[in-house]
Amino acid sequence: MLKTIFLSLFFCCFILQPAQCEDNKSEVKEVVKPFEVTVKKGKTSIKYLMMRSESDVNQWYCAKMSPTLYEYKADRKAISEPALSFIRFQKIDPANPDKLVEGAILECEFDIGVDKSTQNILKNRLPFSVRNLARVNLLPLNGLEMVFIRPSDSSELKITAKEFRTKTDKEGTTTAVFYGILSSSDAVLLNALLSNTGGVRYRIEYKYNSVSEPEKIVANIDYGKSKNIYGIKGEQKDDAALLSHLAGKAKNPRLLQAVKAKSKKSNIEQESSSNTEQEPFDIRNIGHKKINRGKGTANSTISELVETVELVYKTRKEKVIAADGLITLANYPDEIRNKKMFTDVSYDDWKFAYLMAPTISARSDLQIEEISLNIHLCDNKHVYEKRKILWKGDSGWCDETGNPSSIVKFSLEDILSNSGKSPLDKAFFKVSSRIKFSKDSDMILETEVPVLSGGIPITTPLVMADVIEFDFINLFWDALKTDTKRLKRIDLTAKDGNRTIKRSIEPKPGYDRQVEYPQILCLAVNRGNYEKGKIKANIYFHTADGKRVGWDFNGLKLNEYFDIPYFMFFDEDWQKAND
Repeated sequence: MLKTIFLSLFFCCFILQPAQCEDNKSEVKEVVKPFEVTVKKGKTSIKYLMMRSESDVNQWYCAKMSPTLYEYKADRKAISEPALSFIRFQKIDPANPDKLVEGAILECEFDIGVDKSTQNILKNRLPFSVRNLARVNLLPLNGLEMVFIRPSDSSELKITAKEFRTKTDKEGTTTAVFYGILSSSDAVLLNALLSNTGGVRYRIEYKYNSVSEPEKIVANIDYGKSKNIYGIKGEQKDDAALLSHLAGKAKNPRLLQAVKAKSKKSNIEQESSSNTEQEPFDIRNIGHKKINRGKGTANSTISELVETVELVYKTRKEKVIAADGLITLANYPDEIRNKKMFTDVSYDDWKFAYLMAPTISARSDLQIEEISLNIHLCDNKHVYEKRKILWKGDSGWCDETGNPSSIVKFSLEDILSNSGKSPLDKAFFKVSSRIKFSKDSDMILETEVPVLSGGIPITTPLVMADVIEFDFINLFWDALKTDTKRLKRIDLTAKDGNRTIKRSIEPKPGYDRQVEYPQILCLAVNRGNYEKGKIKANIYFHTADGKRVGWDFNGLKLNEYFDIPYFMFFDEDWQKAND
């Protein structure tokens, strides 16, 4: 399944387990386990979980254990408004067309971050022996999930945050946006909990990646049968990325050329040393040959198509930390609560249509500067209403007046006044979008979205683009400088249809002269182009002795060789003779 640009992809290379650090004075290894720190903000106490990276003893991460509903001030008023929208609707029950079923859509934004002043407080709460060179950052996330706890029986209502963003505002905090569709019973329950003076308890599950210690896998690859791997030994027997890497060797164009050349040479030697007529070797018949899995003989050329491969690798494993709290609108006046809870989406009296703005990844290597959406409410004859919204990393979505706006509301009065049986069936949103990148060319998308989605005039968040990933975690970057054959840099050029994306990947100096090694590179590409075979890449590995080694899949349609747009690199990709 493709990851899309509304998925926030925060991959990182670290192991968040009890770690060891080296005290510069005593040179005694010290074990520092994860621990909680409480920080007071006015009358509020906020808990943070502190964890250390095992790959960098000076790097610390924190996770907010008491996230709160984010607030903002609209129209520069003094009253703060919660970043929450609750839309109730009615539609025909698919199982019983004579009846209506009620549901709801909930979108809410939570403060999950740590501002700069709090970062300094957290640093001062670290053990004294590690405080001097320590850096404190927010835990990089791979995903979020929100769970509401039903008060009646403590059962759970789960909203999987497949669509969320994190953003950093001017104060330096980070927020996450959740979006979910609720069933009839849950819509009534949540409406009651938010409308009165109570609230609903929730749990937010932070999902993050850690990196395993180096492991080993041994497999026999039968080049005569495409993607046939057997004899796998090791703990990660079902690791899809590794098996894909091993299986990909059977379709490696350079490998097939080498096998063909070796087999042809062996046939010539056999013909000259034997009077018996030998069957000529044809690579197209590999799959029909009997493979000799023994040591092989001078008369067996096909046995060379079976190879034992031993691969040492590291994998990314997902872990979860849970935080909880209470979501309530009890502290806000009635005018605010009524503004945040839409009740006008009635099947018998629809007055408005709602378009949900996309949620955007804030990952820095996507290099998104801003996104603009021009939205027209149309049918086949007329344009009834026009709106424009703009996204920037420090403010999120805003309307033309600069006020926060992640849900665009359109009046249906003119469309419903048209003659005809079902005028809304012909209504649609025409959306023109432009994603502006800091270095790459703009991405422009034109799309049409029906006003009625699932029988209600509320659209789900738009999918604007896809994300492809290049994973360099298994590359040996930290060789000694005296090693003239060491890897120094990777040049990557990706073709996304008519767009060209260029990146240079290499170790960079980090904090306190620590070297930061490349991990995962994510690129935003046009939606659907990967499946259509319009994504190609040219990758060149540069070594210290001046060699330039090309990737085996340069210039090829990547979807024909990789089932998903995730590409893991190994040292064998560059430790070979230069062409």
